[in-house]
Amino acid sequence: MKNFKINFGLIALILGSFVAFAFKAPEAKQNIGSSIQWFSYNPLAGDPDDPQAYSELPGEPECNGDADLCAIQAEEDGISGKPTQAGVDSPVAVREEL
Repeated sequence: MKNFKINFGLIALILGSFVAFAFKAPEAKQNIGSSIQWFSYNPLAGDPDDPQAYSELPGEPECNGDADLCAIQAEEDGISGKPTQAGVDSPVAVREEL
């Protein structure tokens, strides 16, 4: 009977280990609900390569000033209302000051 308990315990341990590692947890999707938006660039907030230097616009940008860069159109990160780093690095469109 003692042998049966040891074997049963060992089988339960092996089976439990198999079940624990046999199934992979689903990966969380990133950027759920992200979309392409216009973002105005604020030179006082940082470098043009920094997503924190941009603010989301409700529509098309109106560019009139003396800075070279006015706005970019890029993917929004889905969380902070800022563009993604990839969107800053390679924007869909760029508006320059007139």
